[in-house]
Amino acid sequence: MRAPSSLVIASTTLLVLAILVGPAIASAQEPSTDQRAQARLLYTQGQTEFAAHHYQEALDAFNGAFRQVPNPVVLLGVASAQEQLGQREEARLTLERYLILRVDAPDRAAIEARIAALPAATTGTVHVACTPAGAAIELDGHAIGTGTAETRIGAGVHELRVTLAGHEPVTRQVIVSAGHQVDVELALVAQVATTSTEDTATTMESEDDVFGSDEADTTTTEPVEAPAETPPPADPSLGVWVTTAIAGVALVTGTILGFLALSKQSDFDAMPTASAANDGEAFALGADLAFAVAAAAGITAIVLYATERPAQPVETTARLQVLPLLSPTGGGVALGARF
Repeated sequence: MRAPSSLVIASTTLLVLAILVGPAIASAQEPSTDQRAQARLLYTQGQTEFAAHHYQEALDAFNGAFRQVPNPVVLLGVASAQEQLGQREEARLTLERYLILRVDAPDRAAIEARIAALPAATTGTVHVACTPAGAAIELDGHAIGTGTAETRIGAGVHELRVTLAGHEPVTRQVIVSAGHQVDVELALVAQVATTSTEDTATTMESEDDVFGSDEADTTTTEPVEAPAETPPPADPSLGVWVTTAIAGVALVTGTILGFLALSKQSDFDAMPTASAANDGEAFALGADLAFAVAAAAGITAIVLYATERPAQPVETTARLQVLPLLSPTGGGVALGARF
């Protein structure tokens, strides 16, 4: 393992000064005194582990310090530990994040040079959180954790599967972009217990079946025919509905025209004119025609319905009634049925 370079030492020294006395980047909520103290402790631990070439322990400590106090300068230590661990893509992303969070970075030129020397990211991060806890998490058929898991994987489409005993399994496609993190939250649904009852027949064996019988079995079983089911009554056909609708429309039309004819008759009685007489006769004639159409359509609908409907065990009789409609200038008929 190679010793820390002068650039790393200078960066870590700058980080200590930034945490202890440097101004922090403005945030929505200022860290508490305990958080600042914990950040100093974790960063000191990270420095010690880095100097001892324990880079994974140093990385964990630096990340912990950043979570306590999100000062972007702490990311320099994170990136240095990642480079030592061979996580070059991750180190590039960390340095890019540093420049984004610290717009006025005095060492921007040096950091940009470090970024240029590192490979561009070709992988992304998948973070999965499941409820209830304890679910097994697989990505592309490989186990990555239980309950909560995070892993880096190549950019592209991947299959995520989560399973837990007593719950419905969940399978989902995840699209991972290089240099980005995908957060997936899944809530598993408990399986509904189903009880299936199967009819089983228990056959009791007789003594003859067990020990044998001297006489031949002459008992025969004849098949029993199931009673024929009575077909359900057929619904009225389209022709029945159409003729019924025509009858209804014609009956309403005749009624309206009849009232109009009566109105014209009243006008004629009040002031006899040729126009009022002509209008009254026209309305009366229209009413007569409409009632005739209603009667014909109604009879047709009843005949169609009677011929289409299958025979029923209970006889039903229908009585047709022709009702006259009269007006001073005309008249008509209406068809009714009573069952």
